[in-house]
Amino acid sequence: MKPKFTLSELADIAGAESVGTDGNLKIRGISTDTRDIREGEVFLALGGENFNGVNFLEDAKKKRAIAAIVPKPTEEVKGLKLIRVENTKKTLSDIAKAHRAKFSIPVIGITGSNGKTTVKDMMAHILSKRFKVLATEENYNNKVGVAQALLKLDDHDIAIIEVGTNSIGEVSHNAEVLKPTVSIITNIGPSHLEGLRDKNGVLSEKIALVESLGRDGVWVKNRDDELLATKEYENIKTISYGIEAEELDFKGSGIRELRSGLEFTVKERVAKVPLLGIHNVYNSLAAIACSSLFMDVTDIVGMLPGFKGTSMRLEVLDTGNFTIINDTYNSNPLSFSCALRALRNFPVEAKRVLVCADMLELGRFSDKMHYDSGRLAAKTDIDYLMTFGERATNIAEGAIKGGMDKNRVNSFQDKHKLESSLRNIIKKGDVVLIKGSRGMKMEEIVNCFITCSTH
Repeated sequence: MKPKFTLSELADIAGAESVGTDGNLKIRGISTDTRDIREGEVFLALGGENFNGVNFLEDAKKKRAIAAIVPKPTEEVKGLKLIRVENTKKTLSDIAKAHRAKFSIPVIGITGSNGKTTVKDMMAHILSKRFKVLATEENYNNKVGVAQALLKLDDHDIAIIEVGTNSIGEVSHNAEVLKPTVSIITNIGPSHLEGLRDKNGVLSEKIALVESLGRDGVWVKNRDDELLATKEYENIKTISYGIEAEELDFKGSGIRELRSGLEFTVKERVAKVPLLGIHNVYNSLAAIACSSLFMDVTDIVGMLPGFKGTSMRLEVLDTGNFTIINDTYNSNPLSFSCALRALRNFPVEAKRVLVCADMLELGRFSDKMHYDSGRLAAKTDIDYLMTFGERATNIAEGAIKGGMDKNRVNSFQDKHKLESSLRNIIKKGDVVLIKGSRGMKMEEIVNCFITCSTH
């Protein structure tokens, strides 16, 4: 990795005092984890609920870090130069912003209530065939994650950075650090409502990524999203995509949902994507539209069949007797409805079974949104519904009130009892959709069935 700053420059960015006579020493990089430190790097000591980076200064010294950025008033550590600051998380963002300013490459920022990781991964898959691409690892999309991603900028041609949020002002903060040249908002849905209040609050938060664009910036816009469609900016170039709206730059049509994935037509080309769900047509269109800024559409579409989706996101797993659709990475009402549609359209030899858990961070709307999701499930062609968690009992109630046979609906507070009951229901040829918020760890049920089926 190329040197980013001298120690003196780093101290100036951090708003700290001078580092002395060796201030002109160039650093090789910055690490926030002592496990990743290399000789000649600076250790930035972050703090959190369950850890404190200051406790690892001796480890940083042993790995020959040349300095550490620490919160005031950290005591001296013999043999390790300290740069003391008021707030190490803010300093991390300040350093990342200064580092970002050294690059004139395209920087693509992606946010939205659902689909941002899929769009990011799909674009990285496409563009990396021709360019050296820096992409956010996994879904590290908060203030710390965005800064950490930017600090990895080196001799890259394009950066694709995912931007998440669960509180007001987080996207605006990250956009100021990121300085995107292209912005994508996948959609606006009821997510993280504990911090963002309602869908209009989500819109106000997410749209900051578009409003941060400079004069030459480009907004890749989902014009089918009813809230995003209301936003227009005279000074920002827009590339639109969708399925239903008129006058779209990239319109998906002729959509077929198959067991192997999706087929649809865009720009008179047939796209084949090995993902389930109509929402992934939108994700694909976003990736195609944005990638078209850098590559020919024919080449882009030709790369889509080789894309491998992220695990635990409508991931199809064949146990030999029955099929599991693993959608346990996260859940909110919008992704829940998308998963239901995918289950309804998935070719099935026998029964469709839905196993779902609590959707978290919905604030005062939680009970109603779980109940409404249950009523929606009742309208879907499913044979059994099992719920896990206190909030998810509202899904069961909504399904029964929506007309589903109460003898085919069960709620559990014990995951092992749910698993045992599920084993008694599943037969050869069944398809089981398992879904829940990250905190509910529903992949434990998936893993048990997969492990047991391979022994």
